[in-house]
Amino acid sequence: MANQNMGFPIRLLVLFACSCLFTPLLAQGVRRPLELPPPSRGDTTLVLSSGVYTVSASLSIPREVNLQVSEGATIAIPAGATLTIQGSVSAGSYHIFSGLGLVSFSGNRSLSTVDAKWWGASGDGTTNDTALLQSALIASTTGAHRFAFYLPASTYRVCDLFLGNRNGPGCPTKAECPAPARVYGSGGIVSSTPGSKQQRPVAPIRRTSSCWRTA
Repeated sequence: MANQNMGFPIRLLVLFACSCLFTPLLAQGVRRPLELPPPSRGDTTLVLSSGVYTVSASLSIPREVNLQVSEGATIAIPAGATLTIQGSVSAGSYHIFSGLGLVSFSGNRSLSTVDAKWWGASGDGTTNDTALLQSALIASTTGAHRFAFYLPASTYRVCDLFLGNRNGPGCPTKAECPAPARVYGSGGIVSSTPGSKQQRPVAPIRRTSSCWRTA
């Protein structure tokens, strides 16, 4: 009888130890593949809760799927892959895309604004946000439709920003590049050259003959 009574607190202790062990892992975010809902005749909503959702190859989310991304959830896109989103995106001004792959809104008629924070730009005035803002700008100009580009209130440190030409990302020549429908928001830019600690004053992004540059 005494041995049976001792077994209960021991089991509780084991459960407590396991919960302490796995809680940090859950806080870091569970990795799982991004899976589309089964086809349906009407619109469906794909809800992504906290965690990392991986894309192993190029993937297209059709227009009848409404993507709802909670804060703490990110979609990881590997280099060489493109995530094409043709439906609506419901997310706040926080990080939802990661990885070296591309995000395209080609063919999207539900989305109106692309948020710079979706790519994880820190906006702390110190971290170099060039690549992240450039990815956001390129996504805002994919396809025939142009989206508004929202730069939330923060100070972003960047070098020169270039958009993609009609042949793909990057702007190797001074050929005219596509532009977002508009750029708005109260975010400012601290522009600096690579490897230099000298920074120019906060200034908005402007368009030049060489596509988009910071002042």
